[in-house]
Amino acid sequence: MLWIYKTIFYLQEVFPKKEVLEYMNNAKIFLHTSKFEGSGTVLHEALYTGCNVVSTIPIENPNNIKDSFFYSTNKTELENRILTVLKSDFKAKRIEKFKMEDTIL
Repeated sequence: MLWIYKTIFYLQEVFPKKEVLEYMNNAKIFLHTSKFEGSGTVLHEALYTGCNVVSTIPIENPNNIKDSFFYSTNKTELENRILTVLKSDFKAKRIEKFKMEDTIL
């Protein structure tokens, strides 16, 4: 499983929100591990950017996003989900950037 180490990035510093969203917009998975934190905005931002979210924190009403959101506190289940997504042909629908001039009012 050496290939997996070439696909994981751990960001050790805080970046401006614009940069964070750019990282998310280019990621296949957003891994959110926490024992005490609430779901917060970050999970929704990751889903918005098209990431497949793997989390130890549940969110309300995940039924309409069950293909993109996975919740578990079991380490083996989390590992299996991550490997499944990384090995899959999953193509995230990414944020598209439009100019105001291209918008019809």
